[in-house]
Amino acid sequence: MENPNLTKLSSLLNYESSTVQLSREKLRFTTPKSPFIETCNNPQHLQYHKSFDHCFQTKIHFIPIITNQTDPSLGDCSYLDTCHKMDSCRYVHYTKHIPKNFAQNEEQICNSFNNQLLNNEKISYWNINGSISTISRCQLSPQWINCDVRKFDFTILGQFAAVIADPAWNIHMNLPYGTCNDTELNSLPLSSIQEEGIICLWVTGRTIEIGKKALSNWGYKVQNEIIWIKTNQLGRTICTGRTGHWLNHSKEHLIVGVKGTPKWLNKNIEGDVLVSGTRETSRKPDELYGMVERLVGPHARKLEIFGRDHNTRPGWFTIGNQLKGNQIVEYDVLERYNASMNK
Repeated sequence: MENPNLTKLSSLLNYESSTVQLSREKLRFTTPKSPFIETCNNPQHLQYHKSFDHCFQTKIHFIPIITNQTDPSLGDCSYLDTCHKMDSCRYVHYTKHIPKNFAQNEEQICNSFNNQLLNNEKISYWNINGSISTISRCQLSPQWINCDVRKFDFTILGQFAAVIADPAWNIHMNLPYGTCNDTELNSLPLSSIQEEGIICLWVTGRTIEIGKKALSNWGYKVQNEIIWIKTNQLGRTICTGRTGHWLNHSKEHLIVGVKGTPKWLNKNIEGDVLVSGTRETSRKPDELYGMVERLVGPHARKLEIFGRDHNTRPGWFTIGNQLKGNQIVEYDVLERYNASMNK
């Protein structure tokens, strides 16, 4: 016979609060939409034919690129659109056919929704971070500092609600950029940039435990892990042989650490799996920024460490040695930075 006390306890543990329900509902009305067009997976449609006309007008198709050096018997190139030798590669590559009229219609629908976002961002207690809206407060312009993170004085920056770090881990392979050893990364003084909040640390297969130890040293408790499933141009899971000593890596790990007791976080609204395509070497999916902004709120201060030019965005402060120049709009940060440069 089932214990009634255990049933009651289970019900309490699984109870979803009104705050969570309302937060999720508000985010449904305040998260920008992007056009989505379904991809055709019918192999018979690789070449255009009038009988497939409706499909070509409503779905994305990938058309094989056959050149003089292409040998179709070799199959698809592992790197596809990220191949560095497309002019000489003998494997099959593809060009993307997007139905123009359908794409324009999808874009109009999304733009119509996105134009209403300001009206939906009214001051409200629907979610914890929804009490300050874009109507009453604009996001800060992108900020960045070109610096060697290993030698940078982090006290210049102040406090942040969220941090993303993508260290150049030494994975013992030839890479087109400089790397840091484990000791250098563990010794970074990141404990000074947050009294409470979250940090998202990208790690490799080899450095998962090292990353967890680093978070612990910086005062964080590991609470979760996000997996990025990497897809190629055709929307399929990649298996290039580019990384991995034993198995080819088709995913990357992001460890989420929490410091203090940030009750203002919007919990239980995000999943722990990202499915997104690969781009340049080491570039991570943009979807992560939206996830973080929904967790901490659009106006919270957010920092990205080891960033590049493509990482800069409104509401975020980015530091790294591959950025072009500096842009600091917060007066107190600029004052501390100038004082440190004049020492």
